[in-house]
Amino acid sequence: MISLSWYPHGVPAPFFCRLPQSFTIPYRELSPGNGARPYLVLVLTGPNGRSGPVWGIVDSGADDSSLPFSYAILMGYTASTLRSEPFQQVGGAGAGYRATEPCTAHLPENPAVKVEMHPLFVQGAQTPLWGRQDFMKRYDVTFLEGQQRFIITTS
Repeated sequence: MISLSWYPHGVPAPFFCRLPQSFTIPYRELSPGNGARPYLVLVLTGPNGRSGPVWGIVDSGADDSSLPFSYAILMGYTASTLRSEPFQQVGGAGAGYRATEPCTAHLPENPAVKVEMHPLFVQGAQTPLWGRQDFMKRYDVTFLEGQQRFIITTS
């Protein structure tokens, strides 16, 4: 944190700003033969207070973050805290279950920056996706496809 002693017009006053933090992360191949992708681990904390690291793909094409349906139970969601919601994806339309109570997510390297999410839980999904309307509102993402890396910066 940087402390400046005055405003641009010369009026003395305390002013605090936080510099953005950037992390450059190589693409990873989590399953042999599956190809390297922009995988990122986030620590999720559900409404039941349980926390754990979750590997997901940073997906600029995903409106919201989504998780396999089995995660809902582990995180403490119930029928009363999920609502049915249709969604569109490349393969067509589907139906998922939107969390009506938030969970939080943070990078293990940066636990102070919390991302509040209302994830969509999807039956049959295999891989969590970190999307634009929650994760990417707290982190700017730059993909360096030729270098097989991506950069995330606190926004």
